[in-house]
Amino acid sequence: MSNKRLYERGYNKQDVLMLFRFIDWLMTLPPTLKQKFEETVIKYEEEQKVTFITSIEELGIEKGVKQGVEQGIQQGTLQKAKEDIIEVLKIRFIEVPDRLLEAINALNDVEVLKTLLRQAVTVEAIEPFEQSLAELSTDISPQKQA
Repeated sequence: MSNKRLYERGYNKQDVLMLFRFIDWLMTLPPTLKQKFEETVIKYEEEQKVTFITSIEELGIEKGVKQGVEQGIQQGTLQKAKEDIIEVLKIRFIEVPDRLLEAINALNDVEVLKTLLRQAVTVEAIEPFEQSLAELSTDISPQKQA
């Protein structure tokens, strides 16, 4: 549904902004489509005499988008590191106990995951890897896990 239809159906500017913020949170448009979309919204708002977003609102939106992108990158990095460790263990040892998979997936420290990946590649058996994982997991402070 286009922004025109939202206004035509009686949604006010605040409702439309909230909806677009939600959509932005769910997906990111390529730069060319984003620019075209913004131009379309601006043109329609000018035609309908709808007030623009204030510069403060715009800065807040940009900051929120930037933070969301950074968080998404961080989450993707963590997930990829976990997947890499698990893949190496499965290639090397075929059977990987569920408790080990759960322990790896519970980690949220990139540096610990990097260390574990190196160990997954070089360790001679799965038991020493489990021991290293247990030691590294107990060394992680609560702040690093968050």
